Amino acid sequence: MIVLAGLMVVVVGGPQLAPADPLAIDPINRLQGPSRAHLFGTDHLGRDLLSRILYGARYSVAVGVTAIAVGGVVGWLVGKISEWFTSDNHKTVKEIARHAQTGAATVIIVAGVYSTIYRFTQGLGAATHLSDEFP
Repeated sequence: MIVLAGLMVVVVGGPQLAPADPLAIDPINRLQGPSRAHLFGTDHLGRDLLSRILYGARYSVAVGVTAIAVGGVVGWLVGKISEWFTSDNHKTVKEIARHAQTGAATVIIVAGVYSTIYRFTQGLGAATHLSDEFP
C-alpha cells in the first residue's frame, strides 16, 4: 500500500517534483553518473534521467489503468453474454476464451523466438563475410 501511495504521489506530482526539463538537451553533461545536479545521472543526450522517469511514470500508469479497465469490461461483457445462454453455450464460450488465451501466448512466444533468431543471425553477419573472403 505504501508503494502504491508513493506511485500516486509521483504520478500526480511528477512535473512539480522533477528537478529539470525532461526534454532539455545538454550535450556537455551527457552520460554523467549520479550527482547532486542529476540524482540518476544523464542519458546520451544529456537529459536528466530522474525527470524523464517522473514524467514517464504518468504515461505508464495511464496505460496500465486503461488496459485493466478494458480487460475488465471485456471480461464482464463476455461473462454476461455467456450467462444469457444455456449451459452448453456457456461451455462453448469458455472454450473460445481458453483458445484466445493460448493463442495470445503463442503469438508472444513466436515473436520472442523470431526476435532472438533475428538478433543471432545479425550477429553472425560479420563472421559470414569473413568465411566468404577466406575459403
